[in-house]
Amino acid sequence: MRFSTFIFGLFVIVSLKCLQTDAHFDQCPVRKVITYNAALLDHPLSSGLPNNRLLRREAIINELRRLDADVVCLQEVWIGQDVERIVTELSDQYTFSHSKLHVPGKLSGNLPCQDGPSMPPCNYHAINQFTNCVRKNKCLRRRLSQAQTYTCINFNCYHLYETLSQDCVGCMTASWQDISTVFQKCVGTGLPAINMRTVNAPGLLLLSKRPLHNAKYTDFHPFTKEFIERGYIEADTQDLGKVVCTHTTHSFPFYSEMELSRKGHFSSYLEQGRSERNELIKQFGNSYPMVLAGDFNIGDTFGPLINQDLPQEFCHLAKYFDVTPVKQCTICWPHENIYTKSSQGVLHTVVDHIFHRGHQVVKSLRVVTPDDATLDNLPLSNHNGVMTVLSLC
Repeated sequence: MRFSTFIFGLFVIVSLKCLQTDAHFDQCPVRKVITYNAALLDHPLSSGLPNNRLLRREAIINELRRLDADVVCLQEVWIGQDVERIVTELSDQYTFSHSKLHVPGKLSGNLPCQDGPSMPPCNYHAINQFTNCVRKNKCLRRRLSQAQTYTCINFNCYHLYETLSQDCVGCMTASWQDISTVFQKCVGTGLPAINMRTVNAPGLLLLSKRPLHNAKYTDFHPFTKEFIERGYIEADTQDLGKVVCTHTTHSFPFYSEMELSRKGHFSSYLEQGRSERNELIKQFGNSYPMVLAGDFNIGDTFGPLINQDLPQEFCHLAKYFDVTPVKQCTICWPHENIYTKSSQGVLHTVVDHIFHRGHQVVKSLRVVTPDDATLDNLPLSNHNGVMTVLSLC
């Protein structure tokens, strides 16, 4: 009888301890982190379809408000007007923000363009000489492939490309439909240009409910000019630790970064992307706790029918950071996302990730999918977003 009583008492004690543990876990605070490539370009994402950039931007703002995350890492918000609109509209919910356009000391909503652009991205004389060279050498003929176009520009007009600023090149990349759109949106002519804008060259925007301390942007390749500038935003937070928002290079089959190539830095986008990811490891591989979010353009096979995209690159990064990838595509086949094209390379992949250290993952799921929100039955981007819920205990 005494032994039975002892066993029963022991069972009760263990059960109470388990209940206490479960209760403790239930009470443990969690933080929601989102990464989303918004694809806010000013030209069509896919041939024959409307761009709807401004309408897509407003719909994305509504989705971010609905999801109510703690931290949001956005990529491809390249136009200053879009940065300002997103920051302003969400400032009551995401009080703190940072981008390359943010100026320290402007903490009232951190509006990057509140006084309006003071200088256009492109100098009229420089861009006029460059575009005239491109026209003269027929580098934009329709029958030329992209590789042939860039080869033509590199061979004939590089000396004029050198005279352009990074912001000018970034504005061309974000706005290009034809040469006339560059003059309309990127060039100062002494008269107000149509929709002239400042440029958020790396396209990164970090939003947070809680203060971002020591926030700064770092260029992966300083003192060089790129068609798409790559870098990262970092900031210290009280609960998640170091938070990093980035977008590393996609491995296109031909290398078109003229200046990086001519200076002998890289001979392929794979080399460039690997260098960027190694820089993240070097800078944050020992940070604890931390969160590293973004579009990494790499991924392994995580679920049914998911294709690999540079899996060895993903596995190398995963040696240094924890990650729980989603098991459904973030870049999907065209029948699931009409903005994706077979010419983009590997499709039906998971390339958007939230790495971390020092946290427990409660769950990871896709967000801002065509099932969640559409605009006239079109997706809001060619990417799906990813949200990871992290436990702080």
